[in-house]
Amino acid sequence: FFFKQKTAYEIYQCDWSSDVCSSDLALQQLAGAPGQAMLSLASIVASVSLMVSMAIMVASFRTSLEHWLDQILPADLYLRTGSAGDSAFLSPAVQRQMAGLPGLQRVEFLHSQRLLIDPQQPALLLLARDVEPGQVEQVLPVMRSLSSAQKAQATQSNRIALWASEAAAERLAWQPGQQLQLPLFPGQQFYIAGVWRDYARQQGALLMARGDWLRLGGDASASEAGFWLAPGASLASLRQALRDLPGASALDIAAPGEIRAASLAIFDRTFAVTYALEAVAVLLGLARAFAGPAFSALAPNLVPREDLVSAYALNSVTFNITRFIGPMIAGIVINTWGVSPTILCNTLGAAAFMTSLRLMRIEYPDVPPAGKAFAILAEIREGFAYVVRHRGLGPLMAMLSALSLFPYSIDLLLPSLADGVY
Repeated sequence: FFFKQKTAYEIYQCDWSSDVCSSDLALQQLAGAPGQAMLSLASIVASVSLMVSMAIMVASFRTSLEHWLDQILPADLYLRTGSAGDSAFLSPAVQRQMAGLPGLQRVEFLHSQRLLIDPQQPALLLLARDVEPGQVEQVLPVMRSLSSAQKAQATQSNRIALWASEAAAERLAWQPGQQLQLPLFPGQQFYIAGVWRDYARQQGALLMARGDWLRLGGDASASEAGFWLAPGASLASLRQALRDLPGASALDIAAPGEIRAASLAIFDRTFAVTYALEAVAVLLGLARAFAGPAFSALAPNLVPREDLVSAYALNSVTFNITRFIGPMIAGIVINTWGVSPTILCNTLGAAAFMTSLRLMRIEYPDVPPAGKAFAILAEIREGFAYVVRHRGLGPLMAMLSALSLFPYSIDLLLPSLADGVY
C-alpha cells in the first residue's frame, strides 16, 4: 500500500499486477545515479558520526567535570554564605569562632568579590584563598604555569602572583608571566603565575593567596570556608556545631559528596536537551520514512499516469530549490524583523499544507467487491514484503529509510553543537 505507486481504485481492488511504474522508475534511478548513491551513503556516515560524536562529547565533558570536582573539593565539609549577595560575609570574629570548633584539623577561608578589569567586558570574580603561593598547583587543576625559577624571579621583583581561570585568560588574552595591575591596588605589580580550569565561574576568576590580599589591605571577611576533620572526629558533630553558631540559618553547609551529586545533576539536566534533540531527530526521521512512501502512493491519484515522471521531477526541483533559498530568506527576515516572523511563516506554511490535504477528495468505489475487504495493516505488510523481495526497490528503500532517519536530522542537532563550539 505504501510503496507501490497505484491509483486509489487499484489499491481498493488489491490489484498489484501493474507494478511497472514504480519498479522501473526505481531501477532506472538506481542504475543511472551511482554518484548520488555514494553521496547518500556519505551523508548517512556523516550523520551517524555527528550523533555519536555529540554523545561522546557530552560523556567526555561529564568525566572531565567529575575529575575536576574530585580535585577541587579536598576538604571534609564546606560552608558558604547564603544568597544574600556581596553583603553576606563571615566576619573575622566568626572565622576565629569557626576555627576553634572541636574536631578540626585545619580550616581554610576564601574571600570573593567582583573585579572590573575592562569596562567592555563582564566583571571577573577575585578570589583570595588561604593557600600558600607554592601550593596552588597542588590544590587547583592548573593547566599551564611558569617554572619555579620564573616564579622566584618575579617574587624578587616584588610582584604578586595571580592565577587566572581559563575563561578569564581566554577572554582577556592573558598568558603565564604577563604583568598587570588591579584597580583595587594601584601601583602594585601583579603577574599571571598560571591558568587553571574553573567550571564553576563561567564569567572568569582571578585567584591570589589570602595572605597577599590581607597584606595589601584587603577585606578580612570571608564568604566560603573548607573544614578538614581531625582523625576520629565526627562529620555530623561538626555540621551541628556550625548550625549552632549565631546567624547559621544564612549559611549553606554541604559535604563534598553532596556538592558533587548536585553539580552532576545540574550537568545532566543541562545536557538532557542534547539527547532530547537526538530522540526528536530520530522520531522525525521515522516519520519521514513513512511519509515519503505514503506520498508516493498518493501521487498517482493527483496527476495522470503519463505525467507522473514529470510531476515527481517538478516536486524534487521545487523541494531542493526551497531548501537552498529558504535559509537565505530566513536569514534576511531574522536580521530585519527577528525570529518570530520566521516561526510564523513556517507555521502558516504547515497550516496551508495541512489544509490542502484536508480539502483533497479521492473517490473510492461505493461497495467493495466480494471477498476484498479493505485491511490497511494487511496491505502495509504486503507492501513491506514486496519491497524486501524486490531486487531494485529493496536496496533503494533501505537507503531512503537511512537517509530519512539520519541525514535529515542534522538540522536539529547542529544548533546545539554550534552553540557549544562557537
